[in-house]
This record gives sequence, structure tokens and C-alpha cells, in this order.
Amino acid sequence: MPLGPAAVQAIGQADSGFITDRFRSLAVEFAQDRFLPKQSRYGVDSINRIRKDLQANRLQRRPLADYIAISAPLHCSEAWSFLGRAIGCHLRGDSDTARHLAYYAELRATMSLLATQGIGILNHQHFAITSNGVSLQLGAGGTHVAAWQCLETWADLPTAAALVAETIRPAGLSMQSWLDSIPGGTSWHPIASVWLKNLGLDLAWLSMDREARNEASYRPTYIRPRTVLPCRNAANTGAEIWRLLEPASSDAFPRLDRFLLRLTLEMAFKASHGRSPKQARVKFAKFIQSIVDSTITHTERDRWYRFLVREDEVDDPGIIDLVRLDQPNPLTFKPFRDASDPRHHLSVLGRGLILARLASGASRKLMVDAGIRFDDVAFWWKPYGAERGLWNDPPEAARLIDSWADADAAIADIDHWLTRPDPLTYYEFILGVPSSITSLAGAEIVGLWSLAS
Repeated sequence: MPLGPAAVQAIGQADSGFITDRFRSLAVEFAQDRFLPKQSRYGVDSINRIRKDLQANRLQRRPLADYIAISAPLHCSEAWSFLGRAIGCHLRGDSDTARHLAYYAELRATMSLLATQGIGILNHQHFAITSNGVSLQLGAGGTHVAAWQCLETWADLPTAAALVAETIRPAGLSMQSWLDSIPGGTSWHPIASVWLKNLGLDLAWLSMDREARNEASYRPTYIRPRTVLPCRNAANTGAEIWRLLEPASSDAFPRLDRFLLRLTLEMAFKASHGRSPKQARVKFAKFIQSIVDSTITHTERDRWYRFLVREDEVDDPGIIDLVRLDQPNPLTFKPFRDASDPRHHLSVLGRGLILARLASGASRKLMVDAGIRFDDVAFWWKPYGAERGLWNDPPEAARLIDSWADADAAIADIDHWLTRPDPLTYYEFILGVPSSITSLAGAEIVGLWSLAS
């Protein structure tokens, strides 16, 4: 059942600025090594207290806004945790558990993203926080249904377009800056909603992911014959996902953002010319050359041009292709609810990846706009990393990105293993590179370095 008009209107009134102000005000608590004041009404047993206060008509607005603000980076880090565990299960041939965990990566990333925008998904009580701190109730549906409905409604708003444009930054430039370089200019807003939905982030697909998660979580999945993804394919895909996550010194997602930019410019060209880049190669080449000349410094222009016209790295990563809905023959799964296609869990994982990337950008923006350094919340992330086995001695925030070396070594280990001739079995793979599989299952580090850089 879709959101009612009042809930849709309330989402339109949600204000990220108020959430930022509340996050900023909590700096005094961070200095005491805690997220919320000791006497915060919603610091303990939060959901039950919110429910009781709502029933008694005495909801405490600022503590609620504080709780939603703090939830954003915490949900974000857990989204990356679920995503990493999903990759680990995928590499072990356990597609059902990978699907289960990837779905929760989608969900937690969505809750993080919405929280930064003033939308709190809290079990059966959901709220939009307005610019003056008023808490507008969005209905009483369950977490899963409400999250996808709110995401779809929010994705159509100008604020969604602005956030995506600011947080996806190929070459350190906003998406809008790239589009401003198009002759005649192209507004990002009308593209943004389509962009999000073409990457699989629409209600229909996310709801079907929930159905597939139910199948993996609650049903006897081996009751019927099934096709298994070959081990070589699984190993290649796991390594490919992590290659997309390679950071740079001042940029958490340079490689992933490059591919997202290429898809965006191809969408913009088709929208303005009525033909796809393949149908109008010469015009598209001129289109890209003009953008690159206006945007990129001379020494990098040729590299960007060749990438954007698909002379270099011709194909998109498979994990991105698996979530795109704008292809001539979009990937279909039959039937979707039992996820019989052996690649299905990868499409869920891909949507989780895109959402986690957006959640990282939004949560990082929240912290920067609030004037909060990642070291200000070291009381959280340093023990968190130790608890998750990321380190014994925690690094400084500025050095978190150095952890990429561990992932890089694991990828190289898997690549070397893949030089073996077929047949390659999961048994041999797990015995051959156990530490690398474990390393690539620890994507919490991506969430942490993306919030720090």
C-alpha cells in the first residue's frame, strides 16, 4: 500500500539542516565519549519509549531528532558490515545467506541515507523532522515496507537530486558541475530520480529483494534443484566489487564514481538528443569532448575522454550491469520470488553497494556540515574496529585509508589463485585463500574510511 498524501507531504518537509544542527549540538557529548546526553529520553530502550510517548502524546522532539541524527553514521557503518559479510558468503558459494545479508545492507544504508535528510525509520513509528523540529508521523507500517516507500518518495524530491549531485564527485567535482559543462546546460534534477531508479533503487525491485530475502531466510531453499554460480565467476566478481572500492588519498570512491559518471552522461546525452551513444557515436564523442575540455585539466583530459567514450574500460563492472534497468534487455530473474537465477544475490548486493555509497556520502556530508571531525567520535569507531577484528592498535582517522593495502593484497591473492586451470571448486578456493576471503568480508573498514575522508 503506497504512502498516503499526508506522509508524502511530510517527507517533502523533512529538513536535513535541522538534523545537522542537532548533530552539531551533540559535540559536547562526544567530548564526554558518548553520543547522547546521559539523561536523553531516547538513549536507552529507544523504540519502546518513542512508542509509549507517542501514544501518550508527549513525544520529546529534540531527543528524537538527536537519535535520528546519530543513527545516520551508525546505520551507514552497519550497512558496510552487512555488505562485507554478504561478499564473504558469496565467495564461499553461499548465495542464500549472501542474499539475506545484502538485503540488510540495502535496508541499513537506506535508513542511514534517510536519517541524514530528517526521515527516521523506527520500527512501526516513522517520522519526518521539519526545519523547526516538528516531528511529523509518516504512518505505522513495518520497517521494511516504510523504508522502501520513503526512499522512493524522497528520490523524487529536489533535495535528493541535490544530495546525489554533491556526494557523487568524479575527479573531485560534483555531478552538477559535470552537467553544467554540457553545451546549453542540463539540469541534474530531472535526471536524478531516473538515475536512482535505473540503478535498481525503486520500490518494485527493492520490494522484490525483500521477498527474495524471505525465501532465503525462512524457506527450505534446497527443496528444488538449483543452479550454482561457478567458483571462478564468484571469485572474479568478489574481487571486482572490491576493486570498485579502491580509495584515493582525498576521495573514498574515485573508481566507483567514475563509472557512475559515465552512465550519467550517457543518460544525459540520450535525454537531450533522443538517441543513445551507440546510435550516434560521432555526436556523442563531440558531446564528451566538450564536457572534458571544460571540466578536466589538460594532463588528464585524454584519459577521461577515452574512458567516457568507452575506448578504455569498455564494459561496466558486472555488479553495476546487474542492477541497471535501462539496458535494452534488462536482466530478469524467473521467478523473482524464489531467486532461481544464480546471479540474483549479486543484483541485491549491487543495490546494497550503491545505497551504501550514497549513505557514506550523505553521512560524511552531515558530519562535515556539522563541523564534526571523525576523530571526535573516536570513542566509537576505535573500539568498534577492534571488536570487528580490523586492528589491535587503532590508527588515526587520517590513516584509515591505508587499510586498502590489505584488501589490495587479498585481491592479488585471489587473482593469482584464478590462474589455475579449470575445474575450480569452492572447496579448493576456501582452502587456498582463506585469509583473503576473510579480509574481503570485512567491509566495515570501507564505511569507516569513507566517513573519515
